[in-house]
Amino acid sequence: MDATFALEVLDKAPYITVSFIRPDGTPYGVPLSLARTDEKTFYFHCAMEGDKLDCIAANPTVALSAVTKCAPTVGLPRWSATWVPCRRKSTA
Repeated sequence: MDATFALEVLDKAPYITVSFIRPDGTPYGVPLSLARTDEKTFYFHCAMEGDKLDCIAANPTVALSAVTKCAPTVGLPRWSATWVPCRRKSTA
C-alpha cells in the first residue's frame, strides 16, 4: 500500500482507531475522528488532561487503523449452528 492510498482511506473513514501505549506499557486504543493538514500531521479531540495526553507524553508513537467499506451492525450477533468455538491449545 502506498502513502497516497493510505491517506485516501484515512480521509474517507468515518472514524479511526488510534492506538497508544500507556505510561505503564499497556496498550490503549480509542476510536476518534481525525483531521489532518498534511501527510504527517493529524489532529484529534481530547481534554486538557487525560489518558491520551498521558500516553503521548510517555510515548509519542501511535498506530492508526481505519475501515471505510463496512456495514454497521446493531445489537449482539446471532450465533448459527455452524459456529465453532476456538480453543487454545495447551502448551503444558
